[in-house]
Amino acid sequence: MWSLFEFSSAGMEVVLLLAGVYTVYKAVDLLMAPLASIPGPWHTKLTGASRLIALLRGTSGDHAVDLHRTYGPIVRLDPTAVSVTDAGAVRSVLATHRFRKSEWYRVVQFGGERNVLSERDPVQYKSRKKMIAPAFSNVSMLSLEPIIMEAGVDRMISVIETKCVKEEPVDLFKLLMHMTLDVTGAVAFGGSFNMLSADAHPITSWLHGVMMLAVGRYMAGSRFSSLLLPGYARDETELIQHAVKMINQRRELRHPPTDILQSLIEAVDEDTGEGLSTTQLASEIITLLAMILLFEYPECLQRLLSELDESFPSLKEPVTHSKVINLPYLNAVLHETLRLRPPVSANLPRTVPPEGAVLCGQFVPGGTDIIISPYAVANDARNYAHPSIFNPDRWLVGSELASEMKQAYIPFSMGARACLGQNLAWLELRVTLAAILRRFTFELVPGQDLRPKVRALLEPAGAKLIVVVSKRTS
Repeated sequence: MWSLFEFSSAGMEVVLLLAGVYTVYKAVDLLMAPLASIPGPWHTKLTGASRLIALLRGTSGDHAVDLHRTYGPIVRLDPTAVSVTDAGAVRSVLATHRFRKSEWYRVVQFGGERNVLSERDPVQYKSRKKMIAPAFSNVSMLSLEPIIMEAGVDRMISVIETKCVKEEPVDLFKLLMHMTLDVTGAVAFGGSFNMLSADAHPITSWLHGVMMLAVGRYMAGSRFSSLLLPGYARDETELIQHAVKMINQRRELRHPPTDILQSLIEAVDEDTGEGLSTTQLASEIITLLAMILLFEYPECLQRLLSELDESFPSLKEPVTHSKVINLPYLNAVLHETLRLRPPVSANLPRTVPPEGAVLCGQFVPGGTDIIISPYAVANDARNYAHPSIFNPDRWLVGSELASEMKQAYIPFSMGARACLGQNLAWLELRVTLAAILRRFTFELVPGQDLRPKVRALLEPAGAKLIVVVSKRTS
């Protein structure tokens, strides 16, 4: 008669045998899967662990660059995702709505509301874009320039002048971040956050919480992330409540100012006659992104200063966008900075349509995630000569060669889902850089870690840029 122990042992052997068979079956299935023929490390046929580790370390950009340098313009990242850096493939994926945004974008739905960043449905996106785009047009920028100068550039210059008098070093990274937040508050939230003067507003904590909650949503889903990360969920709620409060206060004004917030409030869907709800407005405002300009090369700085000095002979002459928009070397410096330090530091994931697609000579089945890293595309030698070198002169070439380089130029994405706020970014970049370089000289404090690291933005690894500043006298 079989004992209970003997039966359990026999049953365990059967279970282990079945588990072994299933494991072998799954391993063979993964090794023979459709993406198995695409170049990439052997372990990416089974898992995406290396990609996740790089993401958590903030080195996802360098990780992608290394993979493409080794395996070519198309690389398998895990059993369900590939990365591409070939300019033609990038344009094919981003130019139209054929490759829809991937499920990843659900993590940037704030307060449960879909927004122009997270919307995956092309019809819904086009409707939302039609309502929002006028707020970021070149015409709108004319009315925003005085706000940007008053809330951002002029106040930052005042802070730097105070530091000069006290002979104190300046954290340019922190200063530019605060200026960007103040400008964003002034043009989109109805009032500056006063970070440049007070250096104390919960907006920084709220934004950090929102970013961390987005990571949690990516890892654990929307429902569980709020339970696992209640503090970050509270940050998101408080940010939304602040935005709603600003919107309601603005709606009560009889003579509101002309800015992005007012444009969004007045936006109406031409097809339905409906405007954006308050929570939808808050969601759109929160998706406004900013960027930080980094410049390091003294020879390039000197050339830029010469161009600015020629355009503004007097230090007292105000810098305006109309006076700097066509300065060739200024634009070349900014183009090159945006190439090496793209504001879209995260990836641009898209989903292959059901019928599949051929990219870089490889058939990629429907449903596969296509990962496009602006950082990896910009650092691929197949797209740019000596890609890791900061060389503004590469943009001062004939129009044909410049047009060819721009095929792989995606600091604000491209095509159907290009960043709506890039006109605002260009205005802010041009006037800010021109204004501070005309008034001050900067000396970099040695010993800082300025390697790019992916956090919420592409930032210096040390999260600071300490400089010694002095006022220019001529």
